[in-house]
Amino acid sequence: MIQMTGIDHTTGSVNERSVFAFKNSEMEGSMQFLRERTGADGVVILSTCNRTEIWVSADPGAGVFEALCELKGVDPAEHRSYFTDRERGEAVRHLFSMTSGLESAIVAEDQILTQVGEALACAREYYMTDKVLEVLFRNAVAAAKRVKTEVVFSHADQTAMEAALKMFAEQGYDPAGKTCMVIGNGQFGKLTAEALVRAGANVTVTVREYHSGVVLIPDGCSRILYGEKMDFFPKCDIVVSATTSPNYTLYYDQVVKALPDHPMILIDFAVPRDIEPEIRELDCFTVYDIDDFRTGVDVNDAAWKQAQAILDEATEGYRSWYANREVISHVAHINSMAADDMSFRIRKSIRRLDVGENEKQKLAGDIASSSGKIAQKMLFMLRDELEPEAFARCVEIIENAYGREEAAYGKV
Repeated sequence: MIQMTGIDHTTGSVNERSVFAFKNSEMEGSMQFLRERTGADGVVILSTCNRTEIWVSADPGAGVFEALCELKGVDPAEHRSYFTDRERGEAVRHLFSMTSGLESAIVAEDQILTQVGEALACAREYYMTDKVLEVLFRNAVAAAKRVKTEVVFSHADQTAMEAALKMFAEQGYDPAGKTCMVIGNGQFGKLTAEALVRAGANVTVTVREYHSGVVLIPDGCSRILYGEKMDFFPKCDIVVSATTSPNYTLYYDQVVKALPDHPMILIDFAVPRDIEPEIRELDCFTVYDIDDFRTGVDVNDAAWKQAQAILDEATEGYRSWYANREVISHVAHINSMAADDMSFRIRKSIRRLDVGENEKQKLAGDIASSSGKIAQKMLFMLRDELEPEAFARCVEIIENAYGREEAAYGKV
Protein backbone atom coordinates (compact mmCIF):
# COMPACT_ATOMS: atom_id res chain seq x y z
CA MET A 1 0.00 0.00 0.00
CA ILE A 2 1.24 3.50 -0.84
CA GLN A 3 1.79 5.67 2.23
CA MET A 4 3.49 9.00 2.85
CA THR A 5 4.11 11.46 5.63
CA GLY A 6 5.23 15.01 5.00
CA ILE A 7 5.82 18.52 6.25
CA ASP A 8 5.72 21.54 3.93
CA HIS A 9 5.52 25.32 3.82
CA THR A 10 1.82 25.23 4.68
CA THR A 11 2.24 23.24 7.90
CA GLY A 12 5.68 24.10 9.29
CA SER A 13 8.06 27.07 9.41
CA VAL A 14 11.63 27.05 8.12
CA ASN A 15 12.82 26.17 11.62
CA GLU A 16 10.49 23.18 11.85
CA ARG A 17 11.23 22.01 8.32
CA SER A 18 14.95 22.26 9.00
CA VAL A 19 14.67 19.51 11.62
CA PHE A 20 13.53 17.05 8.95
CA ALA A 21 15.63 18.17 5.98
CA PHE A 22 18.03 15.72 4.33
CA LYS A 23 21.40 16.32 2.69
CA ASN A 24 22.43 14.27 -0.32
CA SER A 25 25.09 12.50 1.73
CA GLU A 26 22.40 11.24 4.15
CA MET A 27 20.07 9.73 1.59
CA GLU A 28 21.37 6.17 1.30
CA GLY A 29 21.61 5.50 5.02
CA SER A 30 18.31 7.24 5.74
CA MET A 31 16.36 5.28 3.15
CA GLN A 32 17.88 2.04 4.39
CA PHE A 33 16.90 2.89 7.98
CA LEU A 34 13.34 3.81 7.00
CA ARG A 35 12.90 0.68 4.92
CA GLU A 36 14.06 -1.53 7.78
CA ARG A 37 11.92 0.24 10.40
CA THR A 38 8.73 0.25 8.33
CA GLY A 39 9.19 -3.09 6.58
CA ALA A 40 8.65 -1.29 3.27
CA ASP A 41 9.36 -2.79 -0.12
CA GLY A 42 10.31 0.65 -1.45
CA VAL A 43 11.24 4.07 -0.03
CA VAL A 44 11.63 7.50 -1.67
CA ILE A 45 12.68 10.66 0.19
CA LEU A 46 11.73 14.05 -1.28
CA SER A 47 13.59 16.84 0.52
CA THR A 48 13.44 20.43 -0.78
CA CYS A 49 13.52 23.90 0.74
CA ASN A 50 9.72 23.83 1.03
CA ARG A 51 8.98 20.23 2.00
CA THR A 52 10.17 16.87 3.25
CA GLU A 53 8.10 13.84 2.30
CA ILE A 54 8.72 10.16 2.98
CA TRP A 55 7.06 7.77 0.54
CA VAL A 56 6.84 4.04 1.14
CA SER A 57 5.26 0.98 -0.37
CA ALA A 58 4.43 -1.03 2.73
CA ASP A 59 1.76 -2.88 4.68
CA PRO A 60 -0.87 -0.73 6.44
CA GLY A 61 0.23 0.86 9.70
CA ALA A 62 3.91 0.96 8.75
CA GLY A 63 4.58 3.82 11.18
CA VAL A 64 6.33 6.07 8.68
CA PHE A 65 6.16 9.23 10.79
CA GLU A 66 7.42 7.45 13.89
CA ALA A 67 10.31 5.94 11.93
CA LEU A 68 11.23 9.38 10.59
CA CYS A 69 11.26 10.87 14.09
CA GLU A 70 13.42 7.99 15.33
CA LEU A 71 15.82 8.63 12.45
CA LYS A 72 16.02 12.33 13.29
CA GLY A 73 16.24 11.69 17.05
CA VAL A 74 13.19 13.78 17.99
CA ASP A 75 10.04 13.20 20.03
CA PRO A 76 7.09 12.40 17.72
CA ALA A 77 4.65 14.10 20.09
CA GLU A 78 6.42 17.45 19.66
CA HIS A 79 6.20 17.42 15.87
CA ARG A 80 3.03 15.46 15.04
CA SER A 81 0.91 18.55 14.35
CA TYR A 82 3.24 19.72 11.57
CA PHE A 83 2.88 16.53 9.52
CA THR A 84 0.24 15.26 7.12
CA ASP A 85 -0.20 11.54 6.43
CA ARG A 86 -1.73 10.29 3.20
CA GLU A 87 -2.28 6.85 1.73
CA ARG A 88 -3.73 5.10 -1.31
CA GLY A 89 -5.60 7.36 -3.76
CA GLU A 90 -5.21 10.50 -1.66
CA ALA A 91 -1.44 10.09 -1.67
CA VAL A 92 -1.36 9.42 -5.42
CA ARG A 93 -3.37 12.53 -6.26
CA HIS A 94 -1.24 14.67 -3.93
CA LEU A 95 1.98 13.54 -5.65
CA PHE A 96 0.59 14.23 -9.13
CA SER A 97 -0.68 17.67 -8.11
CA MET A 98 2.49 18.58 -6.23
CA THR A 99 4.77 17.50 -9.07
CA SER A 100 2.78 19.75 -11.40
CA GLY A 101 3.56 22.74 -9.16
CA LEU A 102 -0.04 23.20 -8.06
CA GLU A 103 0.84 22.88 -4.37
CA SER A 104 4.05 24.91 -4.43
CA ALA A 105 4.67 28.14 -2.55
CA ILE A 106 5.39 29.66 -5.96
CA VAL A 107 2.34 28.31 -7.77
CA ALA A 108 3.06 26.55 -11.09
CA GLU A 109 6.83 26.80 -10.62
CA ASP A 110 8.98 24.34 -12.52
CA GLN A 111 11.65 23.28 -10.04
CA ILE A 112 9.52 20.77 -8.13
CA LEU A 113 9.18 18.65 -11.28
CA THR A 114 12.95 18.28 -11.45
CA GLN A 115 13.17 17.62 -7.72
CA VAL A 116 10.63 14.79 -7.84
CA GLY A 117 12.52 13.20 -10.71
CA GLU A 118 15.77 13.52 -8.79
CA ALA A 119 14.22 11.93 -5.70
CA LEU A 120 13.22 8.88 -7.75
CA ALA A 121 16.67 8.71 -9.37
CA CYS A 122 18.34 8.85 -5.95
CA ALA A 123 16.17 6.03 -4.56
CA ARG A 124 16.80 4.01 -7.70
CA GLU A 125 20.57 4.55 -7.42
CA TYR A 126 20.58 2.93 -3.97
CA TYR A 127 18.13 0.16 -4.94
CA MET A 128 15.44 1.51 -2.61
CA THR A 129 12.48 1.58 -4.99
CA ASP A 130 10.02 -1.15 -5.86
CA LYS A 131 7.74 -1.46 -8.87
CA VAL A 132 4.87 0.36 -7.15
CA LEU A 133 6.88 3.51 -6.36
CA GLU A 134 8.79 3.36 -9.66
CA VAL A 135 5.59 3.47 -11.69
CA LEU A 136 3.97 6.01 -9.34
CA PHE A 137 6.79 8.56 -9.56
CA ARG A 138 7.32 8.06 -13.29
CA ASN A 139 3.62 8.65 -13.89
CA ALA A 140 3.69 11.75 -11.68
CA VAL A 141 6.54 13.23 -13.72
CA ALA A 142 4.78 12.37 -16.99
CA ALA A 143 1.52 13.95 -15.81
CA ALA A 144 3.33 17.10 -14.64
CA LYS A 145 5.06 17.46 -18.00
CA ARG A 146 1.66 17.29 -19.70
CA VAL A 147 0.34 20.03 -17.40
CA LYS A 148 3.40 22.20 -18.07
CA THR A 149 3.08 21.69 -21.83
CA GLU A 150 -0.67 21.93 -22.31
CA VAL A 151 -1.86 24.37 -19.62
CA VAL A 152 -1.04 28.09 -19.62
CA PHE A 153 -0.97 29.67 -16.17
CA SER A 154 -0.82 33.42 -16.73
CA HIS A 155 2.29 35.24 -15.44
CA ALA A 156 3.39 32.57 -12.98
CA ASP A 157 6.67 33.18 -11.17
CA GLN A 158 9.06 30.36 -12.00
CA THR A 159 11.48 30.73 -9.07
CA ALA A 160 11.59 32.11 -5.54
CA MET A 161 14.00 34.82 -6.70
CA GLU A 162 11.47 36.04 -9.26
CA ALA A 163 8.90 36.21 -6.47
CA ALA A 164 11.37 38.19 -4.38
CA LEU A 165 12.06 40.61 -7.23
CA LYS A 166 8.33 41.16 -7.70
CA MET A 167 7.97 41.95 -4.00
CA PHE A 168 10.93 44.36 -4.14
CA ALA A 169 9.39 46.12 -7.15
CA GLU A 170 6.13 46.58 -5.25
CA GLN A 171 8.19 48.16 -2.44
CA GLY A 172 9.92 50.51 -4.90
CA TYR A 173 13.30 48.77 -4.79
CA ASP A 174 15.07 48.37 -8.15
CA PRO A 175 17.97 45.85 -8.32
CA ALA A 176 19.20 47.20 -11.67
CA GLY A 177 22.85 48.21 -11.35
CA LYS A 178 23.09 46.83 -7.82
CA THR A 179 26.03 44.65 -6.76
CA CYS A 180 24.81 41.17 -5.91
CA MET A 181 26.53 38.01 -4.66
CA VAL A 182 24.97 34.58 -4.93
CA ILE A 183 26.48 32.02 -2.59
CA GLY A 184 25.99 28.61 -4.13
CA ASN A 185 26.24 27.47 -7.73
CA GLY A 186 23.86 24.51 -7.64
CA GLN A 187 20.58 24.45 -9.50
CA PHE A 188 18.81 26.83 -7.11
CA GLY A 189 21.80 29.18 -7.06
CA LYS A 190 22.02 29.27 -10.84
CA LEU A 191 18.31 30.04 -11.21
CA THR A 192 18.69 32.81 -8.64
CA ALA A 193 21.69 34.33 -10.42
CA GLU A 194 19.92 34.19 -13.78
CA ALA A 195 16.88 36.01 -12.36
CA LEU A 196 19.08 38.77 -10.94
CA VAL A 197 20.94 39.16 -14.23
CA ARG A 198 17.62 39.54 -16.07
CA ALA A 199 16.71 42.25 -13.54
CA GLY A 200 19.83 44.20 -14.51
CA ALA A 201 21.95 43.48 -11.42
CA ASN A 202 25.72 42.97 -11.44
CA VAL A 203 25.98 39.39 -10.20
CA THR A 204 28.95 37.52 -8.77
CA VAL A 205 28.66 33.79 -7.99
CA THR A 206 30.82 31.91 -5.48
CA VAL A 207 32.45 28.65 -6.51
CA ARG A 208 34.21 26.16 -4.31
CA GLU A 209 38.00 26.05 -4.61
CA TYR A 210 38.05 22.40 -5.62
CA HIS A 211 35.49 23.10 -8.37
CA SER A 212 36.76 26.47 -9.58
CA GLY A 213 38.36 25.14 -12.74
CA VAL A 214 35.37 23.18 -14.06
CA VAL A 215 32.16 24.72 -12.75
CA LEU A 216 30.06 26.67 -15.24
CA ILE A 217 28.36 29.81 -13.99
CA PRO A 218 25.34 31.52 -15.55
CA ASP A 219 25.92 33.87 -18.46
CA GLY A 220 26.49 37.46 -17.43
CA CYS A 221 27.92 36.57 -14.00
CA SER A 222 31.36 36.97 -12.49
CA ARG A 223 32.90 34.43 -10.14
CA ILE A 224 34.92 34.43 -6.95
CA LEU A 225 36.21 31.60 -4.81
CA TYR A 226 33.95 30.69 -1.92
CA GLY A 227 36.76 31.45 0.52
CA GLU A 228 36.92 35.03 -0.74
CA LYS A 229 33.26 35.83 -0.20
CA MET A 230 33.73 37.85 2.99
CA ASP A 231 36.23 40.15 1.25
CA PHE A 232 33.58 40.90 -1.37
CA PHE A 233 30.67 40.97 1.10
CA PRO A 234 30.85 44.68 2.20
CA LYS A 235 30.66 45.84 -1.43
CA CYS A 236 27.32 44.13 -2.04
CA ASP A 237 23.78 45.51 -2.04
CA ILE A 238 22.13 42.08 -2.16
CA VAL A 239 23.55 38.74 -0.95
CA VAL A 240 21.63 35.54 -1.61
CA SER A 241 22.64 32.18 -0.18
CA ALA A 242 21.18 29.03 -1.73
CA THR A 243 23.29 25.99 -0.88
CA THR A 244 22.88 22.49 0.49
CA SER A 245 25.68 23.00 2.99
CA PRO A 246 25.25 21.39 6.45
CA ASN A 247 26.82 24.52 7.96
CA TYR A 248 26.07 28.24 7.82
CA THR A 249 27.57 30.09 4.87
CA LEU A 250 27.34 33.42 6.70
CA TYR A 251 28.28 33.43 10.39
CA TYR A 252 27.54 36.29 12.78
CA ASP A 253 31.17 36.62 13.85
CA GLN A 254 32.32 36.88 10.22
CA VAL A 255 29.66 39.39 9.26
CA VAL A 256 30.30 41.82 12.14
CA LYS A 257 33.91 42.06 10.94
CA ALA A 258 32.77 42.94 7.42
CA LEU A 259 29.86 45.33 7.98
CA PRO A 260 28.91 47.43 4.95
CA ASP A 261 28.57 51.22 5.12
CA HIS A 262 25.17 51.03 3.42
CA PRO A 263 21.94 49.02 3.85
CA MET A 264 22.09 45.47 2.51
CA ILE A 265 19.49 42.85 1.69
CA LEU A 266 20.26 39.26 2.72
CA ILE A 267 18.17 36.40 1.35
CA ASP A 268 18.42 32.86 2.70
CA PHE A 269 16.85 30.29 0.38
CA ALA A 270 18.28 27.26 2.18
CA VAL A 271 16.61 24.70 4.45
CA PRO A 272 18.31 24.23 6.89
CA ARG A 273 19.34 27.88 7.04
CA ASP A 274 22.51 29.22 5.43
CA ILE A 275 22.51 32.55 7.31
CA GLU A 276 23.02 32.45 11.07
CA PRO A 277 19.81 33.84 12.65
CA GLU A 278 21.64 36.30 14.95
CA ILE A 279 22.62 38.36 11.88
CA ARG A 280 19.01 39.61 11.79
CA GLU A 281 19.79 41.66 14.90
CA LEU A 282 22.26 43.88 12.99
CA ASP A 283 20.58 47.13 11.89
CA CYS A 284 22.24 47.44 8.50
CA PHE A 285 20.63 44.23 7.18
CA THR A 286 17.16 43.33 6.02
CA VAL A 287 17.03 39.53 6.10
CA TYR A 288 14.53 37.34 4.27
CA ASP A 289 14.10 33.58 4.05
CA ILE A 290 12.22 31.28 1.68
CA ASP A 291 8.94 31.67 3.61
CA ASP A 292 8.87 35.42 2.99
CA PHE A 293 8.14 34.89 -0.69
CA ARG A 294 4.69 33.52 -1.32
CA THR A 295 3.04 34.35 -4.60
CA GLY A 296 -0.04 33.09 -6.25
CA VAL A 297 -0.84 32.99 -9.92
CA ASP A 298 -3.79 34.31 -11.83
CA VAL A 299 -5.39 31.05 -12.87
CA ASN A 300 -8.57 31.23 -14.86
CA ASP A 301 -11.17 28.53 -14.37
CA ALA A 302 -10.52 26.99 -17.78
CA ALA A 303 -6.79 26.54 -17.11
CA TRP A 304 -7.41 25.10 -13.67
CA LYS A 305 -10.04 22.67 -14.97
CA GLN A 306 -7.72 21.65 -17.81
CA ALA A 307 -4.94 20.85 -15.34
CA GLN A 308 -7.29 18.91 -13.09
CA ALA A 309 -8.61 16.91 -16.06
CA ILE A 310 -5.06 15.87 -16.95
CA LEU A 311 -4.42 14.83 -13.37
CA ASP A 312 -7.75 12.97 -13.21
CA GLU A 313 -6.73 10.95 -16.25
CA ALA A 314 -3.26 10.24 -14.90
CA THR A 315 -4.60 9.27 -11.48
CA GLU A 316 -7.11 6.88 -12.97
CA GLY A 317 -4.43 5.36 -15.18
CA TYR A 318 -2.24 4.65 -12.19
CA ARG A 319 -5.18 3.35 -10.16
CA SER A 320 -6.01 0.91 -12.92
CA TRP A 321 -2.40 -0.27 -13.17
CA TYR A 322 -2.13 -0.66 -9.41
CA ALA A 323 -5.40 -2.56 -9.11
CA ASN A 324 -4.43 -4.98 -11.86
CA ARG A 325 -0.69 -5.31 -11.23
CA GLU A 326 -1.04 -8.68 -9.49
CA VAL A 327 -3.28 -9.97 -12.27
CA ILE A 328 -0.79 -9.25 -15.06
CA SER A 329 1.37 -12.31 -14.36
CA HIS A 330 -1.76 -14.49 -14.44
CA VAL A 331 -2.79 -12.92 -17.74
CA ALA A 332 0.65 -13.76 -19.13
CA HIS A 333 0.19 -17.36 -17.95
CA ILE A 334 -3.17 -17.60 -19.73
CA ASN A 335 -1.58 -16.21 -22.90
CA SER A 336 1.11 -18.86 -22.70
CA MET A 337 -1.43 -21.62 -22.12
CA ALA A 338 -3.55 -20.36 -25.05
CA ALA A 339 -0.51 -20.50 -27.31
CA ASP A 340 0.37 -24.01 -26.10
CA ASP A 341 -3.23 -25.11 -26.57
CA MET A 342 -3.28 -23.88 -30.14
CA SER A 343 0.05 -25.59 -30.85
CA PHE A 344 -1.39 -28.86 -29.55
CA ARG A 345 -4.53 -28.56 -31.69
CA ILE A 346 -2.85 -27.69 -35.02
CA ARG A 347 0.24 -29.85 -34.89
CA LYS A 348 -1.31 -32.70 -36.92
CA SER A 349 -2.53 -30.30 -39.60
CA ILE A 350 0.89 -28.65 -39.77
CA ARG A 351 2.61 -31.97 -40.20
CA ARG A 352 0.47 -32.78 -43.27
CA LEU A 353 1.49 -29.59 -45.10
CA ASP A 354 3.70 -30.04 -48.14
CA VAL A 355 6.41 -27.58 -47.01
CA GLY A 356 9.84 -27.86 -45.46
CA GLU A 357 10.39 -28.50 -41.77
CA ASN A 358 11.62 -24.95 -41.11
CA GLU A 359 8.50 -23.51 -42.69
CA LYS A 360 6.31 -25.83 -40.60
CA GLN A 361 8.00 -24.72 -37.38
CA LYS A 362 7.73 -21.07 -38.31
CA LEU A 363 4.04 -21.38 -39.19
CA ALA A 364 3.28 -23.26 -35.98
CA GLY A 365 5.11 -20.60 -33.96
CA ASP A 366 3.31 -17.73 -35.69
CA ILE A 367 -0.10 -19.31 -35.12
CA ALA A 368 0.66 -20.04 -31.46
CA SER A 369 1.96 -16.49 -30.89
CA SER A 370 -1.13 -15.00 -32.51
CA SER A 371 -3.36 -17.11 -30.29
CA GLY A 372 -1.63 -15.78 -27.20
CA LYS A 373 -2.00 -12.19 -28.41
CA ILE A 374 -5.69 -12.70 -29.17
CA ALA A 375 -6.23 -14.10 -25.68
CA GLN A 376 -4.43 -11.12 -24.18
CA LYS A 377 -6.47 -8.65 -26.23
CA MET A 378 -9.74 -10.29 -25.18
CA LEU A 379 -8.72 -10.26 -21.52
CA PHE A 380 -7.77 -6.58 -21.61
CA MET A 381 -11.06 -5.75 -23.33
CA LEU A 382 -12.74 -7.58 -20.49
CA ARG A 383 -10.68 -5.62 -17.97
CA ASP A 384 -11.94 -2.33 -19.40
CA GLU A 385 -15.55 -3.39 -18.83
CA LEU A 386 -15.27 -4.81 -15.30
CA GLU A 387 -14.37 -3.60 -11.85
CA PRO A 388 -10.88 -4.75 -10.79
CA GLU A 389 -12.19 -7.36 -8.36
CA ALA A 390 -14.51 -8.88 -10.96
CA PHE A 391 -11.76 -8.90 -13.59
CA ALA A 392 -9.36 -10.63 -11.20
CA ARG A 393 -11.99 -13.29 -10.50
CA CYS A 394 -12.54 -13.89 -14.24
CA VAL A 395 -8.80 -14.27 -14.79
CA GLU A 396 -8.65 -16.75 -11.92
CA ILE A 397 -11.50 -18.82 -13.39
CA ILE A 398 -9.96 -18.90 -16.88
CA GLU A 399 -6.52 -19.79 -15.54
CA ASN A 400 -7.91 -22.60 -13.39
CA ALA A 401 -10.00 -23.92 -16.28
CA TYR A 402 -6.96 -24.08 -18.56
CA GLY A 403 -5.01 -25.75 -15.77
CA ARG A 404 -7.64 -28.44 -15.31
CA GLU A 405 -7.70 -29.10 -19.06
CA GLU A 406 -3.92 -29.42 -19.16
CA ALA A 407 -4.02 -31.89 -16.26
CA ALA A 408 -6.74 -33.92 -17.92
CA TYR A 409 -5.22 -34.12 -21.41
CA GLY A 410 -1.54 -33.81 -20.61
CA LYS A 411 -1.04 -30.65 -22.67
CA VAL A 412 2.21 -28.79 -22.12
